[in-house]
Amino acid sequence: MTSTPARSAGHPRQQPTGLDAEDAVLARALAPRPERRTALALAAVALLTLGWWMLRLGAHEASLVRWDCGGGSCATNDFPGAAPSLGGMAIVLGALLGAGVVRWVAPAVAAVVATSALLLGWRGAVAEGLVTAGAVRVPMVITGVLLALAVAATVVALVRHVRRVGTLARLAGRLAAWARVTDYDTDEQGRVLGTLHFDDAQGVRHTVRTVVPRQAFAVPAQALYDPARPDDAARVRVGLPVQPLTAAARQTRERALRVRVPLAGDDL
Repeated sequence: MTSTPARSAGHPRQQPTGLDAEDAVLARALAPRPERRTALALAAVALLTLGWWMLRLGAHEASLVRWDCGGGSCATNDFPGAAPSLGGMAIVLGALLGAGVVRWVAPAVAAVVATSALLLGWRGAVAEGLVTAGAVRVPMVITGVLLALAVAATVVALVRHVRRVGTLARLAGRLAAWARVTDYDTDEQGRVLGTLHFDDAQGVRHTVRTVVPRQAFAVPAQALYDPARPDDAARVRVGLPVQPLTAAARQTRERALRVRVPLAGDDL
């Protein structure tokens, strides 16, 4: 595979002064925002930790909770009685925030957190004589199976995420540039081929024919290129960054990419 670099119309990382509101939105859509991802990750970890503690507490002290029942409903003033519900909500919210950073890895991790908390709570209650082993044997077996499945799902999701975003290529020194992919085709081995259009860090346009993920034709992609040989098809990888959770944000990113990497025939 070969490529033909050509001087782009403008440096992709330079923004003109005096941006209007729409231009500013488009610029932010493709701008790296590590502080936002860090904040989301920290908030997700905090919520998952809180949820784990509350679920474990609720499972451990379930037999000690005093319930007042009447009129077809029950209520309690003991915090451990409400802890499972509150913990479940914290874990769901943590999974949602984490999905903005690592997408499908976050729900799998949340399932591991929830099931492990319940198991540890029940085991602790049995060890301390708060409940008999027979009373929690069935839920423990079911939860143990779910925990094993959640761990397997986490491993699979993590491997797929690393491959999808090109983590290994980044660690190997590849630089990332937003790219557009055109000209769908397949080779003799059934691999998907596409033409990768991107501007490198110097503002030089490169057009590289290479193997690409099928999803790269449907969502914004990034070219992970060797800065010493950006037009070498054998050294270019394609990364698919985590997509925004809302449809409006996804549409804004797609439009911003068309502005960042214009192609002949675009109707902007």
